[in-house]
Amino acid sequence: TGLGLHLSNLAMLYRTTGRPDQADAPLQEALKAAQDAGSTGVVAGIRAQMGLLARDRNAADQAEAHFLAALELDKQVEAPLAVASDLEELGRLYAAMNRWPEAARELDRAIQLRATLGQVEKVRDLYEALKQTKEKGGQPASLAPYDRLLKNLDDAPPRSPLCR
Repeated sequence: TGLGLHLSNLAMLYRTTGRPDQADAPLQEALKAAQDAGSTGVVAGIRAQMGLLARDRNAADQAEAHFLAALELDKQVEAPLAVASDLEELGRLYAAMNRWPEAARELDRAIQLRATLGQVEKVRDLYEALKQTKEKGGQPASLAPYDRLLKNLDDAPPRSPLCR
């Protein structure tokens, strides 16, 4: 819905300009408006934004709940870019929580999805995050498959200028 999107944009403006306490009310209103309109994709985006806000506040359990809800909704509406973003946020959150196996799993899933979408730069960024996650988590697994994946992506023609 238009109202839900405008309110969620206002909330994120508050969040990114150092006024996160002012983001709660617009996000709650945006969520209600999107739910009332039956706009599943917008609800998913708002839940992801609520996850970011909770993460910023060090409320990891709340952030996880919001990101998981967003992930399920984004899967329902078949939004692969949003699913990839949700997986990435979960992976980074789990890493911050020292939940290394879960972090590696979600980052790997995000890498695989971003690779199928041809998002080379995002794959590179996630590869570095995964490498650090595996090192910190004491998982000396081989990263050779990811090296091959990056090489294949580099050798492939870009799908769209937006994918890089």
